[in-house]
Amino acid sequence: MQIKVFLFVSVIVFFLCDFYVHGQENYFTKTFTTENGLPHNHVRQINQDSTGFLWIATWDGLSRYDGYDFRNYYQNPSDNSSLAYFICDKVLVDFQNNVWVCGGGGISKYNRETDNFTQFRYRFVGGMELDKKGKLWCNTNVGLLRWNYQLNCFETIKTEYDIKLKDLEKNGPMNIVFDNDNGLWICAHENDKMLFFRCYEKNGVLLVSEFIGTLDNAKYFPVMSNFCR
Repeated sequence: MQIKVFLFVSVIVFFLCDFYVHGQENYFTKTFTTENGLPHNHVRQINQDSTGFLWIATWDGLSRYDGYDFRNYYQNPSDNSSLAYFICDKVLVDFQNNVWVCGGGGISKYNRETDNFTQFRYRFVGGMELDKKGKLWCNTNVGLLRWNYQLNCFETIKTEYDIKLKDLEKNGPMNIVFDNDNGLWICAHENDKMLFFRCYEKNGVLLVSEFIGTLDNAKYFPVMSNFCR
């Protein structure tokens, strides 16, 4: 029990570390809005690829910033090479410099050669994350998926969730995150609580879950909302 509590506290500290700023440097700030070219002023996430572009996920579209100008991408329902969904909740860059975008209606993979997207449509996308090797995982209404970099497609990960997690899964896909040891964690909501489950491999082919603990949603929501939503 002591080990379980220690692990639970360690993971929570890991989550909060993203909000800690190391040291102080001289810098200046400049604010960009739709007047400067952003597609929307509600920015959800920013990431940088290895070529130096900033990718900005907003409430209405994705933007690429090269240091001078914004190149914006939107959803066009009649164009299967546009974004899969108009709201971009998250943008990630994997170890191969692929840009991935997720929103409520699916996942989009950026094609650099053609400057458009490949769509992967799902009813729900609960979470999209990179493991410590920079490989893409996502949790959707069809299950836990991982991108196969050899076959260029998503593969379904076999899971064996405990009864509590199976019951919570009925409410929709839950968010995921990887700890410093590349261990997968799942976060779910139940009433006013956030529940945390640690996953580990069984027989090398199956991910099973273990309930670790809860946090009070009202108390920690301002800090944890970006992770557990």
